[in-house]
Amino acid sequence: VRRPPLPVAWIPVHHFPELVRAVRAHAFGGDERKFEEWGRQAMLADLRTIYKMFIRFLSPQFVIERGAKLWQTYARNQGSVRAVADGPSSALVSYEGLPAELVSPEFWAYQRGVLLGIMEATGMKQLAVETLEGCANATHARFRVSWG
Repeated sequence: VRRPPLPVAWIPVHHFPELVRAVRAHAFGGDERKFEEWGRQAMLADLRTIYKMFIRFLSPQFVIERGAKLWQTYARNQGSVRAVADGPSSALVSYEGLPAELVSPEFWAYQRGVLLGIMEATGMKQLAVETLEGCANATHARFRVSWG
């Protein structure tokens, strides 16, 4: 109780597909917008107040690149995520080598929401996440994240 685990440690990542299936079956159906919103809200809830304050002082590019690096910390042996600049107000985020049992259209919708949540925390407006390749049941995906 005095030192709770990080929220991402509460449910091991290999249980996430089962959680997604249960949410799909009993709450969201196949509505990817609801999964996206779930990811967005989960990301914003995971960012404590102090982090939210610091994130607002950092560049969106730095925040998205740092977020991709954190994947390696919290999702060990679950593939990799890389973010690179794609212009002054956009970045390409690539997911590679994710386990086949982890991915689904709903998983990717959740990830789009996570990316939106990260960018929303920066205070940027006119946010968008565009799917460039992968998703569905693919073990890879590439997104363009843009902000205004």
